[in-house]
Amino acid sequence: MRRNNFTRGLITGTIIGATLSMMVNPMDRRDKKIMRRKTNNFMRTVGDIIEDIIDMRG
Repeated sequence: MRRNNFTRGLITGTIIGATLSMMVNPMDRRDKKIMRRKTNNFMRTVGDIIEDIIDMRG
């Protein structure tokens, strides 16, 4: 249970930190578009990895 809480805290802290960073240092449209595309690709890759891990456990 402790590990799960740590992971949640780590992810939550990362999201909050990234959000605050974006608010303090605004980007132009082009940079936002590039960031959004890279984030989508990253999340898709992470989702695939998690799906593979779940399949291995099952």
